[in-house]
Amino acid sequence: MNSELSHLLIGRDIRTNQRNQEVIKRIKDQAAFNELFAFLFHHERALVMRAAEAIEKITRQHKEYIQSHKAHLLSLMQTSDHVELKWHIAQLLPRLELSNSELTVVWHKLYYWAMNPNEGKIVRINALQGLHQLSLLHPSLKGSLGEVLTQLGYEKTPWLRASIRKLQKRL
Repeated sequence: MNSELSHLLIGRDIRTNQRNQEVIKRIKDQAAFNELFAFLFHHERALVMRAAEAIEKITRQHKEYIQSHKAHLLSLMQTSDHVELKWHIAQLLPRLELSNSELTVVWHKLYYWAMNPNEGKIVRINALQGLHQLSLLHPSLKGSLGEVLTQLGYEKTPWLRASIRKLQKRL
């Protein structure tokens, strides 16, 4: 792994991402992105979260970089138990070019995360936003998204209701 990147990503406090902008500036091609992506499998949780955040920001403009990592990302989606990594996976999944069967698996995982009250607040909101993004890319899913929003509307959680209202306005 690239020691310069790891030096920028390392740290004890998972909430601190001061050097992520510098990491993002260094990712100028697929090879550099591949090195950054490898950090998602690192043993240090804070490093993984910072790498995931950088990946999420980079792929806003360069969705093509994530495509060669689709299998790894789909695997992480199924196996990750780190809340912070799930936040970013939920944002990354709609950026993948998915087959119909992969789309079904991704939809069901995001649905599970959004509906599960045991998931963290940010995981649930990002999963809900991921479902919305998928429904924009695949209009046949808009009805399913409407059902999800209706089901979640029964929860009395203010932050969830606020997210639902925002998404309903976009529909």
